[in-house]
Amino acid sequence: MLRFLSERRIWVVAAFVVLALAVGFWIWGMPRVSARAADAIAARLGVDVQIEETRLSFGGVELRGIELSGRHGGFVARIEAVEARMNPLSALLHGVSSVRSVSARRVEVTADLSHPGFGESIAQLRTNGPRPKAATASSKRVGGKGRTYDLDELTLRVIDGDGHLVSIGDASLHKDGDRMLGRFGDALLGERSGDHASVGPSALELTRSEGAWKIGDLEIQGASVRSLRNGDADQKALATRLRDAVSELRDAPSAAETANEPPDSIGPPAGARLFARLTPDVRVAVSGVQIESRTPAGHVERIRDFRLALDGADDGWYRVRVGGQTSDRGALKVDLGVMPNEARAEGSIELRQISLAVIAPFAPEIPFYDEDVGTLSAELELGASSRERISIEGRLRLRKLALDSERIAAEPVDNINVDFRGKGNWYPGERLLQVERGEVRMGKVSLLIDGELERTPDHYRVDLSARLPPTRCNDVIGAIPEDVLRSLTRFEWSGTWGALAHLSLDSRALDATELSIRVRDLCQFEKTPRWVRIERFRGPFRHRAIEPDDTVFEMRTGPGAPNWVALSDTSPFMAAAAISHEDGAFYEHGGFAPWAIRDALVRNLREGRYVVGASTITMQLAKNLYLQREKTIARKVQEVILTWWLENALNKDEILELYLNVIEYGPAVYGLRHASAYYFGRHPIELSPAESAFLACMLPSPKRYHVSYERGALTRSMRSKVRRLLEHMAKRERIGPDALEYGLQELEDFRFRRKGDPLPDARALPPLGAPEFPDPEALDPFENLFLEP
Repeated sequence: MLRFLSERRIWVVAAFVVLALAVGFWIWGMPRVSARAADAIAARLGVDVQIEETRLSFGGVELRGIELSGRHGGFVARIEAVEARMNPLSALLHGVSSVRSVSARRVEVTADLSHPGFGESIAQLRTNGPRPKAATASSKRVGGKGRTYDLDELTLRVIDGDGHLVSIGDASLHKDGDRMLGRFGDALLGERSGDHASVGPSALELTRSEGAWKIGDLEIQGASVRSLRNGDADQKALATRLRDAVSELRDAPSAAETANEPPDSIGPPAGARLFARLTPDVRVAVSGVQIESRTPAGHVERIRDFRLALDGADDGWYRVRVGGQTSDRGALKVDLGVMPNEARAEGSIELRQISLAVIAPFAPEIPFYDEDVGTLSAELELGASSRERISIEGRLRLRKLALDSERIAAEPVDNINVDFRGKGNWYPGERLLQVERGEVRMGKVSLLIDGELERTPDHYRVDLSARLPPTRCNDVIGAIPEDVLRSLTRFEWSGTWGALAHLSLDSRALDATELSIRVRDLCQFEKTPRWVRIERFRGPFRHRAIEPDDTVFEMRTGPGAPNWVALSDTSPFMAAAAISHEDGAFYEHGGFAPWAIRDALVRNLREGRYVVGASTITMQLAKNLYLQREKTIARKVQEVILTWWLENALNKDEILELYLNVIEYGPAVYGLRHASAYYFGRHPIELSPAESAFLACMLPSPKRYHVSYERGALTRSMRSKVRRLLEHMAKRERIGPDALEYGLQELEDFRFRRKGDPLPDARALPPLGAPEFPDPEALDPFENLFLEP
């Protein structure tokens, strides 16, 4: 008995010793376990990690007080507790792969897109983050059906430079194998005090397929949208903020994504990318949505009971149905079948008097103005009769559209009424739109269109014809909004005007571009605004020019004024140089040169930006006499009408004479008489071939090219420009061989006269050696050769 008690005492003592060692090891090791766990997570995700407490048990491990933050700042996630369930023996044998389930509760995530380090933090997270892996033998043995994940009480907040952008509360996620279920409480985009979108309770089901998570089921019951535009003009529209947020996330690719993606790769269309995120049998049901738009003037437009249903089928087709009623008896109804993989669709779209105030929030790029009075109506029928072709027929009506953009006009342009109708075919495989019959109608003017448009990832092609049947001249101009014409509305005409235009363009062969414009102009000017009448230019008048820095230059010119020079008192070399440089077919066209428009179009497309225009001498004169320096569509329209007027009111010699007397030749140097004296100390009749060519070469940018005069000698580039112009003049027979030789010799010792220098000696100039008027076949302007990129 004593021996037994002795052995028993030994075991008790041993047990106490082991327990003491275990407790000591626990006390000593737990902080180190937390530290090692934090290091492992940080290395795995590429984030900074802090863990307050770690608890081990025979059933797994629990981490408490976890904080994950971006290494460059910008986001932080706080988790109250994470529990990983595993079998201790399996953990000893298989490590992390033995984890059966992971659950987290009370997760708060905050992302600040305006933080300067946000992009780098997200890029590092995506680079280090876990990648989908094929199931290993050990994972199959241990995991069975696979690891499960649970996330409860999730709160997400996203902030950008304008404030709160996204808030989601009371969300939960459950993942089991390749299936994930999510439930969300209230979600808010923006802030309730301003423009916002709020979504009620919703449910989401995702399925992993082909390495990506796809939506299998989405249900939203009840939501409200208020404008999606910010009333504060200093803040971005909410739709723009959301788009920028998505772009911010996309612009932070992982290293692997960057390496695998070609620099110039072009992905599938946005619609195809959207459907690629859906399972073939997806079901989306959105109902009870109220959309409200408030205009700056305080007008409120609503869409009541907006609903959306999307159902997939195994054959690749998706059915999309949309409906809703607006507050002004408008309605929208969409019933489409869509096959995104083949870019096919069939069904109908109907919009009836939808207020532009409802559309504006979803199209922040369009510069709407006073949208509370404009409406949009549309009827469109799509038919997918075959895999290769989709037939399209319908009409669209815009009423009282108003736009406000500095590119369109200096002031808002309102009361734009346009009707579109047409019939055509879409060939998805070729990305080709064929317009069988199209009509654009504004006021009493109908423009008829037919042809083809093609756009693929590697090229684009246009082959279009447009015809304006003979139409009353007053109706043609009357179709242009009054805010574009401004005081030109006082013009009145009699007669008719018709036109036929054709454009054939292929980006693979831009040099083969064809542009033809044929006009039948039977208009007569009956009434003109007082300020454009030609009588004011028959005698001395005050010419006013506004410089780029908004300073105003004024001079007195016109017949009888000291600064005026008649064309007959001008060197013939000057007229030849100006025409050769600015408008090679000046005496052949009626103010507009289609071949110049074609050449400018080709060059601008090739350069990918605006580098050259197609202004004729008459168009430049219209700008100098009547218009401001603003670069807007409205000013270009006014320029066209005023050019038309000048070509009708003056003959070509009068236009050229007026042009040479009012254009700028240098800083505060306006008019040919002033320029001749300023640069050479001579009268305009005394200008030589090279001097005339130099003044013509100043015209594209007189202040920029004034540097030659400042240096006292031609720069290398200016000398080359003058030489090429002289050679071109001779090639076009606008000067003879003797004049060319004389001009080229001048370039060897080209001199300017400075203020205070003695007047130059008289000299004998060679004859022009060419017809007074240019060769009728010289229809290509020389302007392009002298405009540097």
